Amino acid sequence: MRILSVLSAVGLSAAALSAAVLFSNCYKPTYSDQADAGMAFRCYSSDNPPCPGNLVCCDGRVCGDNLMANQEGWCVQPPEPIDMSTLPIDVWEFGTKTMYYGGAVMDPLLTGTDPDTGKWRCKRDDTNPNPTDKEIIRAFEPNDLPGAAIGLTNPLPVDPPQSAGSSYEICPDKSAPSVPDIDVFKFRLQTPQKVIIELKYKVTYGDLDVGLFRMVKDADTGVEKPQRVLADLTAKDDACIEANNLMAGTYYVAIRGTNSPEKPMVYSMNTYTLRVYGTTTGSCTAKKDGGI
Repeated sequence: MRILSVLSAVGLSAAALSAAVLFSNCYKPTYSDQADAGMAFRCYSSDNPPCPGNLVCCDGRVCGDNLMANQEGWCVQPPEPIDMSTLPIDVWEFGTKTMYYGGAVMDPLLTGTDPDTGKWRCKRDDTNPNPTDKEIIRAFEPNDLPGAAIGLTNPLPVDPPQSAGSSYEICPDKSAPSVPDIDVFKFRLQTPQKVIIELKYKVTYGDLDVGLFRMVKDADTGVEKPQRVLADLTAKDDACIEANNLMAGTYYVAIRGTNSPEKPMVYSMNTYTLRVYGTTTGSCTAKKDGGI
């Protein structure tokens, strides 16, 4: 808890500030835990303790020991536990992940409130159909389930010129900061075709997985659900799926942030670019960890 920064923010003179330092042990302010209203204490994960009373230091849904070193947050009430069995991310069965990133991690700044602007960092506003913030791209979110998938170019371009791809974010909505994000896209093939799916991102900001799916009927319930065709679950910069001779039909591309056995409730976030195209000559290193 940074008392000096709080005192400085209210414009005390140097002399008054010095006096405040001398008597800081007696300073017992009333405090709020309303971070959205900008009334809570700022905190740092390196402080000991970072927050007064029974409050915890959180940046969005990430709190306490799950924060990165020296990460800034708000002193708030401990968040309620969430039911991880009913999330959209669980609809998509990517397979068993066997590789996890263990290097240095940098904050992608995609969750929590920006202390400078007061805005939610993730550019989405799921509960507002007509957001006034021009940075909110309402057409893209939420796109977590098959019925809300973003349609890609139909038909897919074949062997297009190299390009940067379209930019997206894996990050949570302010109305549900505890719900891990997943982005879903779809395309349709009229004839059998080889398809390349390229995902570009930096793993130091957060590991991402990409999967190719099709819809099949559950033998027991008769309900359609996604079935994995291929997946890239490696833990390194960028991802690529090379799907040879896909049959005609509708396919889904799903991108998720990953968790780990050590922190199963914490999913990574990151920005990425996506390219999906047909090819007669192109290829990528087919990384099929967890695929079929």
